[in-house]
Amino acid sequence: MLNTLAAEHPESSLAFRARAHGFERVGEIEQARQAYELALGFTPDDYQLVVEVGVLYSELGQPERAEQLFESAIRMLPTHPAAYTELAKQRLLRGEGHGAHAAALRGLARAGSDRQLWSVVSESYVAKGDLAAAIRAGRASLGQEPDFEPGWSRLAELLVLDGKEDEARAARERASQILASREGRAGA
Repeated sequence: MLNTLAAEHPESSLAFRARAHGFERVGEIEQARQAYELALGFTPDDYQLVVEVGVLYSELGQPERAEQLFESAIRMLPTHPAAYTELAKQRLLRGEGHGAHAAALRGLARAGSDRQLWSVVSESYVAKGDLAAAIRAGRASLGQEPDFEPGWSRLAELLVLDGKEDEARAARERASQILASREGRAGA
């Protein structure tokens, strides 16, 4: 019956997804989870929806279900970086630096160079205590999006930890320039 309803009324998935977003905004996480599951029942092949639901399960402390969803999304679109990024971030937050590193590198190999994936690689190196590699990966991340201010700020922190004060100062200055430029455009 659900398949028939989904075929005849694809907007139903959007309605449940919108309800899930609303529940999340007001902190009704269990209701959000239920609405997301109903939306998935209608459109199980919606990549972005599958990733969103995986993020919710990750936040709920249900990593097994989250990983199932992220892996499902990866099978759907193996050249899209979002699911790899979320999978790697989840593993990193659980203290699985090697697992996070592996997921991010798999994403880079399949989806190509991506700022967020490089950022997770950088943080996985931090978790492993390899500051030099973390800095290299942080620079690779900024190579994908040179005007990403938080990336420059994080790079400055890593450089300070590695005793490279001059380079850290330059990274902080770049972050400040980006912020000033953004504020200048917002005020115009």
